[in-house]
This record gives sequence, structure tokens and C-alpha cells, in this order.
Amino acid sequence: MRKSKLREQAKKYSERVIINIGMGIDNDPAINDKYSLQFVQQVSDDFRFILGDRDPTKMTFPEMRELLQPDSLFERFAARKANGIANQKDFLAIKG
Repeated sequence: MRKSKLREQAKKYSERVIINIGMGIDNDPAINDKYSLQFVQQVSDDFRFILGDRDPTKMTFPEMRELLQPDSLFERFAARKANGIANQKDFLAIKG
């Protein structure tokens, strides 16, 4: 549930901002000026919960980005449908 919440926030605010918050990068002016301390703390807590024993400040950006990706095939289909990426075209019948 926390992963899906982080995905929604990444879609709303941008992956870069959410990952920088998770990694504990405080020198980003986009974070310090735009987002409340409560929001930053909640995102940090969600990343720590997902990672368990691993320290998010020692992870790389691609590793953190991978956490925001859907895990199972079902989650991927649900994410595509939610984002409007799924194939929306109807099949055409070909005669002859």
C-alpha cells in the first residue's frame, strides 16, 4: 500500500522530487521551498518502511527509482490502465 502511495505521489509531484526526499537530499530547493515538513517526513517514512534494514541515504538513484516500479505482472497491468497507457483501440474485423 505504501508503494502505491509513493507511485501516486511520484506521478503527481515528479519522481525526482520523491526520490530525493527518500534519499534524504536536503539541498534541493524544489523540496525545501515547495513541500511541507510533514509531507517530506511521510515520504521518508514510507521509503524506510519499504526498504526495511537498508539505508535509503546510501542507495543510488536507479535503485530508488526501481522501488517505484510495479513488482508483479498484475501490478504492471493495473498501473498501465491507471495511467491510460493501455491499448485503447478496438480490434478491426478484416473481411475477405
